[in-house]
Amino acid sequence: MATPHKIRDSVRENWEKAITSDFSGDYYLEEVFRTFTYLAEPWLINILLEEAKAGNEIVYRIYRLNDALHWAALALNVENRKSLLMSAKPSRILQEIIFSLVGDSDNLYRCLLNNIQLKEYHLFPLFGGPNEGWARKAIIAVEAGYSSRDIVFATRFDGLHGFSWEGNASIMWNEWKNKFEPFLINSDSRIIDIARTAIEYAENEIKDALVAERHEAVFGR
Repeated sequence: MATPHKIRDSVRENWEKAITSDFSGDYYLEEVFRTFTYLAEPWLINILLEEAKAGNEIVYRIYRLNDALHWAALALNVENRKSLLMSAKPSRILQEIIFSLVGDSDNLYRCLLNNIQLKEYHLFPLFGGPNEGWARKAIIAVEAGYSSRDIVFATRFDGLHGFSWEGNASIMWNEWKNKFEPFLINSDSRIIDIARTAIEYAENEIKDALVAERHEAVFGR
């Protein structure tokens, strides 16, 4: 579908209806949501309603919708994101856009944590840390009742991204451990505790990996 930058008034209403009900995942939606940002919210609302109605039928197409979902989430303004995070119920589609909805906003992360219905997604925004933004969110998660161990696991595993690496697992875990070491020196004792928990966890994984690697070196796979 073509994406004109100027829509004639005579066709605008029908064009907007067509856009907000198009769940094909077509690449043109990126330009639509960048140019006509106000269409992102109704499109997301409609696709969430469609998921609730169609169930797995639309989930089977989610690999084609990932980019469109991401573009739509980024096009939402702060109030749109806040409203969605505070009122939404768990869904496969929402799961895909939690990270984009929250972004780097501490306030939006608090909105997510305040929605008990989305508890299974509460720690998703911590995935991929540690960094400065992660540290702020980690403190917010602690204040919401999550433990250091919860946060460490969420940093590594979020239920969406695969867990894979190349080379020796011991090297991978050592690199991961090293990322937390700078956080052992921090003005907030909660971050220090999280860093210690992560390092201890990684050191145990390194020991197990080294045993497995030595066995493999001698006996093969």
